[in-house]
Amino acid sequence: MSQLIVEIKKQRGYYVITLESGEDVRLPAAVLREYPLKIGREFDENEYLEKSSKAAYQKAMQRAVWLLSRRDYSEQQIRQKLYDAAYREDTCQKVCDFLKEGHYLDDARYAENFIRRKKGKSGSRKLAMDLRYIGIEKETALTALEDFTQEEEIEAASKLAQKYLSGKSLEPQEAFRKCAAYLARRGYSWDTVKAAYHLANNSGQEDFPE
Repeated sequence: MSQLIVEIKKQRGYYVITLESGEDVRLPAAVLREYPLKIGREFDENEYLEKSSKAAYQKAMQRAVWLLSRRDYSEQQIRQKLYDAAYREDTCQKVCDFLKEGHYLDDARYAENFIRRKKGKSGSRKLAMDLRYIGIEKETALTALEDFTQEEEIEAASKLAQKYLSGKSLEPQEAFRKCAAYLARRGYSWDTVKAAYHLANNSGQEDFPE
């Protein structure tokens, strides 16, 4: 059903079209430039979306490719970027499907690269949680984490422990407690925390609580 347009408001990356009923319709800026609207004119949302669907797909694809040319993204991140720019869910899905088919979007690759960048700063628990937060499937994340060995994790945690304790004057028990809490916040398990702390201090494990 057609309604009069009473307001067109520009937002970042999209426009909000306010209709006489008070309903708001979000439209991508790139699409509106190709299929312009004016205040006071009749607007039929379904008719407009059908007419502009091909342009919407092309513009969404261009945006996704531009984003991926700058850095890697997960599928969920690209989908959210397009949705934030007011592209419809079906358009976002079509774009993501095409990009996955061509391996421009690859969550397995993204997870591997993410772990490679972050494994010197976070433990496997936090890495897994971060990957799930950005939409990486659990099995994909766990597979990528298989290459992050326990020895690598302990070594990375020991370097963080050394850096954390550097310049601090603490009693041994307090140093261990504070350092353990610091490493735990970064997603390291209790066994890794203990091993990393003792590696950093060349101390015997029997000196500290289990």
